Amino acid sequence: MPVLWYGDKVLTEVEQKTQRGLRRAATWMVREIKQSLNVQGARLGGKTKGRARYVASKKGEPPHRQLGGLKRSIDYIETPMSVRVGTGVDYGLYLEVGTKKMAKRPFLRPMIDNAGNQKKIAELVARG
Repeated sequence: MPVLWYGDKVLTEVEQKTQRGLRRAATWMVREIKQSLNVQGARLGGKTKGRARYVASKKGEPPHRQLGGLKRSIDYIETPMSVRVGTGVDYGLYLEVGTKKMAKRPFLRPMIDNAGNQKKIAELVARG
């Protein structure tokens, strides 16, 4: 009796399902991160150098939205069998990890570190 080999077909289907799951998880993460950046910075009465002043978020909180550039920049990049979620703006790194003169205001790490989010991401990837 001949043996039929479907290994290549099975591997291709598994890879496609995994990539679909990664894409769904990344899309969900981007939406959740953008939601966390939805808090509008309160305007103060005075102006500084011709612009309205905003109240910054407290240290440890996600940054308050001022003009929305950071929020708009959150996206993911897809490569075979992986996705990277992040931002393309330079100041995103400074907000995430802080600087010598500014406390960190993480907006990416809390998404990944949360156990409930890790479970949701694993479910989305497994579902494909």
